[in-house]
Amino acid sequence: MNQRDAFYDNTHVMKDSRMSDGFTVEQTSKSNGMWLKLFSRLDPEGRTEVHYHVHGCPHLIAITSMAIRDTQKKSIQELETLDIKKYAKIIDLPKTKKDRLFLLEDALKECIKHFKRA
Repeated sequence: MNQRDAFYDNTHVMKDSRMSDGFTVEQTSKSNGMWLKLFSRLDPEGRTEVHYHVHGCPHLIAITSMAIRDTQKKSIQELETLDIKKYAKIIDLPKTKKDRLFLLEDALKECIKHFKRA
């Protein structure tokens, strides 16, 4: 998947903010007005279902789309080994925009914490 395809892929976009049976994690970058919300839950087999809502930079939208697509139906252990730096390479994320990657990484780490508590 390239940056353009990832940007327009809305398969896992959070369509209803009232989704239940899960939790929402939010990360914000106040310096540039970007934010990212992840809605996550585990299915009866302990596999993940993750949806996102993102505002800001097209690069953030693209890497979030790719990462969330790859988090579907994973175990918590599989999520912990996910290397999100590969998405930066796929879309050739400029060095000046690495903070987008950190925003996504923080949100995913927070999801993993919630899953472990559940």
